[in-house]
Amino acid sequence: MLLESALAHCERLAGQAPEVDPESLAQLAQARYRLGEVYELIGQHQEAIAAYVQARDGFTTLSQVHSGPPAYQELTQSSLERLGELYRQLGYYSEAIDTYIRAEAVIESLAAKKHRDPLVSQAELANVKYKLGVTYSEMGLTRKALLLFEDARDRWASLRESQPDWHGPQGGLAAYWQSLALAYRQQGNPEKALTACNAALMLWEDLYSAVSGDAQYKQRVVSVSHELGPIYDDLGRHEEAKRAHEESMRIYEDELSLLRGMTEARPDLPGHQIALAETLANMGVILTRLDNLDAGLARFDEAREVLIALVAAHPDVPAYQATLAALWEKTGAALQHLGENEEALAAWEQARELHTALSKAYPHVPKYLLNLARNWNHHHRASTSRQGQGHKWI
Repeated sequence: MLLESALAHCERLAGQAPEVDPESLAQLAQARYRLGEVYELIGQHQEAIAAYVQARDGFTTLSQVHSGPPAYQELTQSSLERLGELYRQLGYYSEAIDTYIRAEAVIESLAAKKHRDPLVSQAELANVKYKLGVTYSEMGLTRKALLLFEDARDRWASLRESQPDWHGPQGGLAAYWQSLALAYRQQGNPEKALTACNAALMLWEDLYSAVSGDAQYKQRVVSVSHELGPIYDDLGRHEEAKRAHEESMRIYEDELSLLRGMTEARPDLPGHQIALAETLANMGVILTRLDNLDAGLARFDEAREVLIALVAAHPDVPAYQATLAALWEKTGAALQHLGENEEALAAWEQARELHTALSKAYPHVPKYLLNLARNWNHHHRASTSRQGQGHKWI
């Protein structure tokens, strides 16, 4: 009810005719920005983009016409970063890259005019460089991503050295190491992935302890802990992998009832649904790696039910479709390991249909084509396998 009231209020403010004076124009742009936030929260992504674009254009005009106050440029930067993040989530990668580059230019302009503390400018540049790196990484352009990650890392490391009590740079470094671990694992380099993952885990645990158990840092600790098990498996260190999987499982069990309650209370919020689906899927992966295949498949089934509803409600979000495709692949791997080859093939085919649709809808994103090629490979292996034959978990 509160969200509906907020949406109606923001729509009313954003629909007002703009006045000539700067204060009225700024209020209108701020109302459109808030409207974008509400639309984004309830999963109306195209409406959110339109509102953020209007806010960006309003703040940009104000910063050009009234170049004195830095507030208009700062608001322009905020609008650009929010818009860039939404473009990235929706798979509009070229738009996301252009938007982040514009945000960089605004930050550098504010720094050149000495409108803000140079340390703040460095931190914000590091954040935008990192987000650009994430965008390139999601596109499958790992080399470009690594260069941007390293740029962000150097800025965060310098800030952490000069401002050891500032938590922001430490969080940035932890995010860098976590992204690096993923990139190394994708490149087939588990030794480097393990080093990066342990570095990220140490930094997130330090932050979690330093800020009296902040929930966002706990989530980061959970996500890194989940990544350790598969890396140990890749290295053949199966006892350590088992311990890591069991620890992750304990954490996910604690979270599951909370996430179910949040989703039941607000089924209209896609953020709650995707969090529940990802947790169920992660639990399924752990259970299958611990050879509890039936229980793992049951978690996959629950996650898939949530994701199918989410994809139907939000067909414009490719990340949801990609997550569902990955889940079908994990299901296929578990079924094949059980010797249920016909069911495994059916699961691989479901994944292939989604990968094909994504590669056609987003031909500029190499990752989707690579996922489709990988699926064909797994499908071929599944179709030629024999019951009882071993299978490497994906």
